[in-house]
Amino acid sequence: MTEDYKLICLTEPTDCPLFQHCGVYDSAANAWTTDEEIDLGPRELEYDHPVVSGETVYWASDCVGYLAFPDPYVVAFDTTTKRTEIIPVPEGAVIDSDDDTIEVGMWNERLPCLIHYNENAATFTLWMLRRKSEGSPQWVKSHEISSIPSVPSFVLSHDSTGMLLVYSDGYNAYSYSFKDGESQQIGSGFRYYRKFIPYTNTLRPCGKQEVFLSSPEKTSSLLAWGF
Repeated sequence: MTEDYKLICLTEPTDCPLFQHCGVYDSAANAWTTDEEIDLGPRELEYDHPVVSGETVYWASDCVGYLAFPDPYVVAFDTTTKRTEIIPVPEGAVIDSDDDTIEVGMWNERLPCLIHYNENAATFTLWMLRRKSEGSPQWVKSHEISSIPSVPSFVLSHDSTGMLLVYSDGYNAYSYSFKDGESQQIGSGFRYYRKFIPYTNTLRPCGKQEVFLSSPEKTSSLLAWGF
């Protein structure tokens, strides 16, 4: 684990709900290097499930069928350029229910990907995010997995055996191995609304020389990671 890290603090301004106020703390500079409003789109984002790839942070939006809102999307925020990019979901990802869910993950710890759970079909579909030099991002379909009906929480995980998809029906937890294509139950007795939240490499002690931002009125997301 490296010593240096960056921390993102997002707050909702009261005068313009379509933007988020963004502060980025850089431990190497021992200062907040960003203090501006950024466009994360009109939808609610899954702040509990970010993905960090290089200097870019990814969040997935919700899938609720708002009449005036665009289709679900993924937001990419580059902490170096301070720019955001709205990446629409793949055309082949048919979101036909408010109970559908999309999450972002990291494939083999190097490639951002999108996981789409289709409630009506009870399937997971994985799409890899690829870029050709400076061109537009492209989604490439990678896996389609039959699942159980009603999955309120899931997360992509990497361990010594390979990539796993960990998911829950609300009461029991299961894991699917991409290596052998098999699922197994790994836990039971959960409360229905329990969620899986990835936290590896996001919890850090604060040193005596750290600089802190005054508490915002309403904090939507606070995330730390190392480089």
